[in-house]
Amino acid sequence: MMRPIRKLLFLGLTLLLVAMAAPLPARADMAALNFGLMADKSSYKTGDIVKVTLTATGMTDLYGFEAVLTYDPDQLEWKGLAADAYSDGGMYTVTKTPEDNAVTVTRTKMSDVPGINGSGNLAVLTFTAKGVGVSKIRLDRVEAFDSNLRPTRWNAGYELSVSYANSAPAPGSSGAGNPIGNSKPDTGASPTFQEVALRGDVKAGIFQMDRTQLEAAAEDGKKVVPLVVPYVKDVEMYVLQMPVSALNGSSKGKLLYEIRTEFGSLSVPDRMLSNLSLPDTPVELRIARADISKLSAAVQEAIGSRPVLNLALAVNGRETVWSNPSAPVTVSLAYTPSKEELQHPERITVWYIDGAGAIHSVPNGRYDAKTGQVIFRTTHFSHYAVVFPKVGFSDLSGTEWARPAVEAMAARGVIRGTSEGVFTPDMSIKRADFMLMLMRALELPPASATENTEDFLDVEAGSYAYAAVRQARSLGLTLGDGSNRFLPESPITREDVMVLTARSLSIKGETLPSSAGGVYFKDEADISGYARASIEALSAAGIVKGYEGAIQPKMSLTRAEAAVLIHNLLSR
Repeated sequence: MMRPIRKLLFLGLTLLLVAMAAPLPARADMAALNFGLMADKSSYKTGDIVKVTLTATGMTDLYGFEAVLTYDPDQLEWKGLAADAYSDGGMYTVTKTPEDNAVTVTRTKMSDVPGINGSGNLAVLTFTAKGVGVSKIRLDRVEAFDSNLRPTRWNAGYELSVSYANSAPAPGSSGAGNPIGNSKPDTGASPTFQEVALRGDVKAGIFQMDRTQLEAAAEDGKKVVPLVVPYVKDVEMYVLQMPVSALNGSSKGKLLYEIRTEFGSLSVPDRMLSNLSLPDTPVELRIARADISKLSAAVQEAIGSRPVLNLALAVNGRETVWSNPSAPVTVSLAYTPSKEELQHPERITVWYIDGAGAIHSVPNGRYDAKTGQVIFRTTHFSHYAVVFPKVGFSDLSGTEWARPAVEAMAARGVIRGTSEGVFTPDMSIKRADFMLMLMRALELPPASATENTEDFLDVEAGSYAYAAVRQARSLGLTLGDGSNRFLPESPITREDVMVLTARSLSIKGETLPSSAGGVYFKDEADISGYARASIEALSAAGIVKGYEGAIQPKMSLTRAEAAVLIHNLLSR
């Protein structure tokens, strides 16, 4: 039984080699053919199996191909092809034994059958992760031919960045390549390629996922639905068309769509459009490389060559303002820090750039060294840039334990110095200043302009902390001292800080560990009754720690301690 199969395989390979060598003209209708690579995850730990899918769009009667890929042998060990994942099946495969850092994959159909049209997956290559860091897998060239053995050569080249760590993420951490916690690697569903077209003056690859495709991708009770958008040559934007009903919260169960493109990934909740009244027609989610040439020279210099993304929602072909505080979108993109940035990775963060070109810090934006990605959450679409702000304070030498947190929070716009280049770390932080830090860091919803919230008698309208204190009162975060006063200039005690912090997390919908286990501090008798549950919960969550077995609840919090606390909140 093996001899006829070997003969047939030999014949197919002979035809393939003839096709590659024959001086036949390339087919005009293969001009739209593009190839790309997609990894099943964006980050791995040493020893993991790395699955890389070879994708194609614009196929017209594709009968066979030979693809040449190169990789870093110090980071990856070649394993072979995965079980046949070719989208149309029916192909014979030969993989050339890799030489140095290259591997060749050859696939061809056999007998008198038509080739493949449209878009799909051609092969899944597997490697074992060996090293630590970020490396590239490059698709150097592809030779393709149709059922009449007419060849097309693709030489554009495409690089896929993959990051590796030497240990698994900490318990409860989802990892940047998978920021929404999908525990099972999945190459995902591939949206249907439509065309390359302009969106405004930007060349875009247009893809579509209809209701039937989405339901099939979410089968078997999946909560996370990976949607892998194939690479398209020379585009500056990817557009994914999806029905409104997939994004307005009407689907069964809570789903998260993980939309992966070469520019970055979006983790989009299925209730993203729940606050908009839209007919059930397709909308467009757009992710593009942003043009920063019209920004100020100072902003351009600060951004440099770092990635800048433009995220947008379009309805009926027109970009529409999207903002939904109850449905944040998580964005992650591969990033390789410079040598200077690696010395202070906690200062790598994200700026939001508004329509007027003004910059705003995104407090949750951070670099995850374990996965080699920058991650941030947003409740509105706009331009977002990876940045490395220059911060420095001259008076931190006596509080080196707090320096990383202070500089990170300053870079993210959460905390400021007391004067130019001065932080005054040992000074007690004022109640107004801590409330302002907390509101900035946790990005709690703003107070409504029409809401009838009574002002505290001692917080003057127009003062620097007025909006934050009013916001906190409208949310029920603080009630003041019982006489309609907030005492903004007074130092804040450690136990009051913990009460405000625990309430803030509750308002954000985060669940802290049960406080039923009791307080385990030697000065627990000094803790006020109203603060006990908050201190227990924050201690159990690892957000606050005692000092030599004590919590010192009545002592005031220093500015350095406040920075560390807020940094711990944002680094969980």
